[in-house]
Amino acid sequence: EQQVKNTTLLNAKARELSTIQSEFKNLIEPELEKEINELAEKEHKAVQISQKIKRNTLIALLMAIFLSLLAGITVANAIAKPIIAIQNAAQEIAEGNLKKRVVVASKDEIGELAATFDNMANKLEESHHALENKTNELSKNLAVIKEQNQFLEDTKRSMTNLLENSQKLEQNLKEERDRIKSILASMGEGLFVIDKNFAITLVNPAAEIILETRSEKLIGTDFRKSCVMLKGEKKIPDEERPITKSIQDGRIAIIGIDDNVMWQSPSGKKFPVAIISTPLLVETG
Repeated sequence: EQQVKNTTLLNAKARELSTIQSEFKNLIEPELEKEINELAEKEHKAVQISQKIKRNTLIALLMAIFLSLLAGITVANAIAKPIIAIQNAAQEIAEGNLKKRVVVASKDEIGELAATFDNMANKLEESHHALENKTNELSKNLAVIKEQNQFLEDTKRSMTNLLENSQKLEQNLKEERDRIKSILASMGEGLFVIDKNFAITLVNPAAEIILETRSEKLIGTDFRKSCVMLKGEKKIPDEERPITKSIQDGRIAIIGIDDNVMWQSPSGKKFPVAIISTPLLVETG
């Protein structure tokens, strides 16, 4: 009986506990569901915020990359543009435009490079002008030398022609002298060639016999002292001799056998002579 009471009590406690559990469940489940819903909503918002943060971070990263690229391009252009300008200027100078210069306003290494390039171009232009002046001077000197060489060549040719002509003339004169000597040697009369100062310049063999002297001793001597001219027994003065009259008057003077004119040789031998004195006029100048 006591056991039945205990069992009844236990069942009552159990029902009471079940009722309490049922009430607690009814009381807690809405709150739990509410909390779960709030947590789910917070988790959804957290995911959205995380996605937004990721998206903003990606956008910021892309913008940073773009700005970095833009800055790199700008810096590269700032560096490359002067270098390209220097390269183009160097190309123009190589093609002959020595007045080309590079204008770079920066004060950095590129500006110093451009200034050094311009300085080099200035010196190159100065050297080119100096070389041009020297070339022009050498060209003028070369032209003068060519003219002098041409003049010397012409002079040499003229001298050669003159020498050849002189040799030909000398040969002709020799032949003419030999011919005249042959003629003079064949003449039976004495022939004397005397200059304006009465100096003997030429005699033939017959004249050597008349004066009894070799031609080598007669050449250059005064003809008036080489022989004595007589009119009868009287000596004819020098001014009355035919040779004197021919030289002074420029006319032919003739003395015949009938004029009774005698020559006296150095040995004292006298013999009659006939004389023809003819002036030979030689053009000079």
